[in-house]
Amino acid sequence: MNSQFNDVPSHTWLGPPIDARSLFTPEHAALMATLRGLVPADWGREAVPGWTVRDLAAHVLGDFYGRLARDRDGHREGPAFAPGETLEAFIHRINQEWVDAFARVSPAALTDTLDLIGGQIAGFFEATNPHSPGSTSPEWPTGPIPSPSHTPSPNRPKRTPSRPRQGARSRCRRPSSSL
Repeated sequence: MNSQFNDVPSHTWLGPPIDARSLFTPEHAALMATLRGLVPADWGREAVPGWTVRDLAAHVLGDFYGRLARDRDGHREGPAFAPGETLEAFIHRINQEWVDAFARVSPAALTDTLDLIGGQIAGFFEATNPHSPGSTSPEWPTGPIPSPSHTPSPNRPKRTPSRPRQGARSRCRRPSSSL
């Protein structure tokens, strides 16, 4: 299967990109500290509408694996667009498939795997030259980015547009936490 995207529109309307490579290691450390500080009940709490803390951690792990496979390792196999599927629907579908597959993994194993793979992704991004042709360096536009809606699986409530990551982190935190 080919996971290459054709006819993806330009995002130049979002403004010039910013180099975010140096942010991955400290953000990853903060995420790991938050996850390791959770009690078992916290993993089932809603992090963003329609997804629990566990779901969101599995989603991040899936993104990390995909980025490493495609950009670091040159792996081009993976999910393909369904007939007539839009880019937005494709992204939501493959995200939900990953979250559903990881439901069988314990929070401790999910956290350990996320720590390992997240460290690899941070190192990969930091070593990437954002100015080289075909670079996969993490640069983000400086303008507003609308959050997509989510097409829920039959077993999940409908998800409304995501809130920023900081909001999700604060909803995961116990009141006595100093993170």
